[in-house]
Amino acid sequence: MGWKTVDSGCGALFVESIPPIDTKFPSWPRSAKGPVQLSRVNYLTFKSPDGNDYSIVVVNNSPFARTLDFELKDLPAKPLHKWISNEKEQFVRTGEVATSDGTFTLEMQPWSVCSMTTTTGQHKGQPKNPIPADSILALPYGDDFESYEMGSDARYQSVSAGYFEVFQAPGEGKTLRQVVPAKGLTWSFPRDNYPSVALGDIRWSDYEVTSDAFLEGAGTAALWARVEFFRDHGMAGYYLRYDHEGKWELGVANNRHMGNRLYTEKTLASGQLAGFKPQAWHKLTICAEGTQLRASIDGKQVAEVNDGKYENGAVGYSTWAENIQKDFEDMKAASVVGTKYGHARFDNLMVRPLVEGLLHQVGWKASATTENAHNQGSRAIDGKVSTFWRPLANSNGKLPQTLTIDMGRSHLIKEVLVQPNQGKVPACITRYALHLSEDGKTFVKIAEGQWVENADRKSVAFTPKGARFVRLEALEGSGAQKADVSVAELQVVGRTP
Repeated sequence: MGWKTVDSGCGALFVESIPPIDTKFPSWPRSAKGPVQLSRVNYLTFKSPDGNDYSIVVVNNSPFARTLDFELKDLPAKPLHKWISNEKEQFVRTGEVATSDGTFTLEMQPWSVCSMTTTTGQHKGQPKNPIPADSILALPYGDDFESYEMGSDARYQSVSAGYFEVFQAPGEGKTLRQVVPAKGLTWSFPRDNYPSVALGDIRWSDYEVTSDAFLEGAGTAALWARVEFFRDHGMAGYYLRYDHEGKWELGVANNRHMGNRLYTEKTLASGQLAGFKPQAWHKLTICAEGTQLRASIDGKQVAEVNDGKYENGAVGYSTWAENIQKDFEDMKAASVVGTKYGHARFDNLMVRPLVEGLLHQVGWKASATTENAHNQGSRAIDGKVSTFWRPLANSNGKLPQTLTIDMGRSHLIKEVLVQPNQGKVPACITRYALHLSEDGKTFVKIAEGQWVENADRKSVAFTPKGARFVRLEALEGSGAQKADVSVAELQVVGRTP
């Protein structure tokens, strides 16, 4: 056993083991077509020029424990000092291996590396600064890519096909751009890979991710959430993508082996963006909470669906030069070297955790059907129960009256609290309807009911919904005409980034 250098023919030298080993184990699962080769056990031997010392590195890249028998040829029968590395600990000294008769047996644990050498003096190094304890990358997390040198990687990025690096277009700040124009040679899984990059922590769970995207030509640009699994043939997670014609799609992708396919997609929602402008920046947002997914483009919610395939994962970007309506399984050309890749730029990445509670009223706006000069709609969201909204006096008897709140951005909400005024004779809503909207134009009624005629705070709870606008409709009130209504405070309970 030994090693030699091999000229690759392109100016680089490779190290080749002598001899190579591709171990087949009869205990591996079998199919009708023969043994299923799950992975390999490989080793490499390095021999010193004078022949007095050598080292052997063995890799068990499989989920099974293995017993390996070695026979030494043209190597000195000297004790081997053994070091083990696995997913829990690295470079741990585990004693010596006797080779006095020129043979030895090695027990290899799953997913492990064993380094053996006749030389001495090795020791595990200690970092200058202590390695911090493992923890989830804190949220919120954002990156505007301005702090990097041109051509740099972004922090915490892992790139598949193509390549994403910091770039600056004329007249713009720095962005993260997919820069590779066409498919090159691939290490494995050549059919289904596409330019993609994962960023952040795969242990993130419920969060909202938003980013700006600029598609430079024909193809697609996508924002990803809950990227649980990442290989060179694609990412597994949820994606929101759009193409150069304004078609969009929210979907779930799987890149594990499924029959003869390495990559599969399932469309959860799709549509066409009205008034779409190509060659322009567009803001993409995915909010993932439990099994609920909400997608927005340019501040307008386009989809709200439920899917429970992925519970956690990082975020990411991807591009493609094909139309999004084309099925990946039919993209035979995707396996050809030279297949065109899409170019896109991404900026202002922000990942925010979802926190449940009373939403802050800062920046909110209120409007009403009518309002008293001293009791405007804004008094219902000023944080004071001593002030209140009340319709014009001459509007009494003319119900319904509505109070509409614009929260400035979409939130996942689950309850609305309504506090009547605290006067001696409180004017309160006794029959109501509650409506929600994403755009302030199309409202959906989600609740209707009655409240007791008193000054106690009222509540409307419902299945969590995504909305930017809340409209409270007063159908009946207190007083002789059942038309005296007011709202001292309108509060919203939900989860917000």
